[in-house]
Amino acid sequence: MTTSPGTVDAAAAQSPPAAPGRRLLERLLLAALFSTLFLSLTSPAYDSDFWWHLASGRWMFEHRALLSADPFDFTSAIYGASGQVGYLLTQYWLSQVALYAGYLAGGLEGVALLRAAVFTALFFFLYRLLRRAGAGLLPAALLVAVAVQAVVRELDYIAARPQMWSSLLFFVLLFVLEHLRDGRRWAQFALPGLMLVWSNLHGGYVLGVVVIAIAAGVAVLSRREGSRRFLLVALAAVALTGCNPSGYEALLSYPLMRFKSLGAASGGIFEEDSLFVYRRLSTLPRSMPGLAAALLLPLLTLAPRYRSLLRERWDLLLLYLLTLGLGLKAARYLVFLVPMSCWVTALNLVALRERLAQSPRWSSLRARALPQPALAALTAVAVLVPSASYAVVAARSSVLRPGVVLRHPAEGAVEYLKRSGVRGNVFNEYVLGGYLAWRLHPEMKLFIYGRMVYPELLALYNDVEFSPTKSVSLTASGSVAYFYQKVLDENAVDTVIFPAADSQSGDMIPLVVTLTRDENWALVHAQPAALVFLRKTPALAPLVARALPPEAAYDAMIATALAVSRTRHGQAVPVWRRGLAIAYNLKGQKREALAAVDEYLRIVPGSTKAMEFRATLLKELAAERR
Repeated sequence: MTTSPGTVDAAAAQSPPAAPGRRLLERLLLAALFSTLFLSLTSPAYDSDFWWHLASGRWMFEHRALLSADPFDFTSAIYGASGQVGYLLTQYWLSQVALYAGYLAGGLEGVALLRAAVFTALFFFLYRLLRRAGAGLLPAALLVAVAVQAVVRELDYIAARPQMWSSLLFFVLLFVLEHLRDGRRWAQFALPGLMLVWSNLHGGYVLGVVVIAIAAGVAVLSRREGSRRFLLVALAAVALTGCNPSGYEALLSYPLMRFKSLGAASGGIFEEDSLFVYRRLSTLPRSMPGLAAALLLPLLTLAPRYRSLLRERWDLLLLYLLTLGLGLKAARYLVFLVPMSCWVTALNLVALRERLAQSPRWSSLRARALPQPALAALTAVAVLVPSASYAVVAARSSVLRPGVVLRHPAEGAVEYLKRSGVRGNVFNEYVLGGYLAWRLHPEMKLFIYGRMVYPELLALYNDVEFSPTKSVSLTASGSVAYFYQKVLDENAVDTVIFPAADSQSGDMIPLVVTLTRDENWALVHAQPAALVFLRKTPALAPLVARALPPEAAYDAMIATALAVSRTRHGQAVPVWRRGLAIAYNLKGQKREALAAVDEYLRIVPGSTKAMEFRATLLKELAAERR
């Protein structure tokens, strides 16, 4: 007699109890796997959004209140709809406070430990789901390794942000629902408590509500024993999600924000776009083997048994299709799809094993081909090899290593502004916004950062950054003002903070080049990660008097382009060569500029702008020779 996978702990139900020595060996292997994984996750993964979440947690901790207005920018009151502003200010409140608590406990190292604990727990709950489905230690360890490879190494979606809680609690929810489905009493209390906490950590709890609705609907329609109790517990869990600052409005606000309001502003933001905007499907097995395996394995193993899965556990099939659709739509949902795919794969493999076990010939062949000692050795290798790789990663990147100093690349610019006593509004680069919110509040307010990405504001920001001289207007005094000057004047901006060049591509930033030539602005601090420009006003005259020459900015542009050339992205995308050519030309090194643009055109021969730039360089060099 076979057992429906996923309904009981199949491995325990069909196999005799493991010998004490074997159980001890398994526990030691698991301890090695998850302890080394934990240490490998203590790297400094602090993206731009992390900093403003940390700053928000600090503000709430210091004021003993929730945010009611944005304390870090001066634009949300102008461009943000009031309802959306209120929701965005409070939807993450508990996770932001938790991040700041981790910071108070141990600084940035404390935050790294908190983040590592969350993601290690995610993979541990995945492991428990795999074992509960009936998978042995060997396939479970291999599937966990696939999930880690895809989520951590390839997608690198492990930043210390509120989303990490949704990544974890989604699989905690699946774990609890499986036990509730089996009538476990503790799960009746765990489910409502879980949803209460989740709804105050991150808006992704809406996905949890959808999962509960699917599970409860299937339980009722299938008239399974205990379905009435299951439905009542599910209703209580959903009801408790209203106990958050936005109430039940969040059930609508989060989906609308994801799919409508921010949809127009998501272009260029990797996590909001489909992965296949950036990568062709045919290249995925080579560039992202872990993700390719996670996507293909459930499809390959599902094909022979989709009818039986539809009959036995069509709630899981619906959940898989839901995460598949979300994962293909936007990269941010792949963190749900990858582990879900591993779980479905495990269920399919267990069903295949049970079918084959009914054949005496197969059992005899398996016993001869893979005796127990060989299986034990193979299992140990499957656990210890990834454990060793995690240990190597930890030795190279953990913040717990002796002598490690965590310093943001733009800290020099921040220290300059604080030391100089500069105040007021800042026109800042978007990616730097989060860190500037953490370090410059309350003395300075920002133009843009990750919390409030309104379409109109983002469009205005992009025009100033990439088309600063796109239009000309007359000021009240009758003087001519370019577009960027008009925007900076209207917003009373006397400080501009931008990197010397694009930190990912190495390309030049038109606004930066324009400011180095504007006689009304002075470059007062220069490093590749952050240039500081101040308006020439009487109040800032002492600082402006110590201005740097434009060549300092050009040197920083060259340094950024060369740094990008050494990255994996730079080796694949040669845009940095174009930025390098422009920087050399600005500095007056025309021959170096010509060599750089020639190399760029060799790789990208159809670039019209590059060819025009080269023709101009040749004319200028010819004029110099004459």
